[in-house]
Amino acid sequence: MSKKRLYLLTAAYFIILIGFMTFPVTVQLINRIYPYILGFPCFQFFILLFVILAALGLMVLFILEDRIEKKAHRGEFDD
Repeated sequence: MSKKRLYLLTAAYFIILIGFMTFPVTVQLINRIYPYILGFPCFQFFILLFVILAALGLMVLFILEDRIEKKAHRGEFDD
């Protein structure tokens, strides 16, 4: 996987993630007090889920980018 493809996939992931939290239709669906999910009102649960998914996305980006850099440093990877 090239760096360009990695960055495009990461950008698409975060655009979808942010779009889900800000798109009016999904906000109307999740902006409720009931039901409770894991002890949180529905909207607070989705805010927590957003933060967790964003952190996981950044960790995956860091790990994959590090692998690409190590391969490039060893001369095994052409960017």
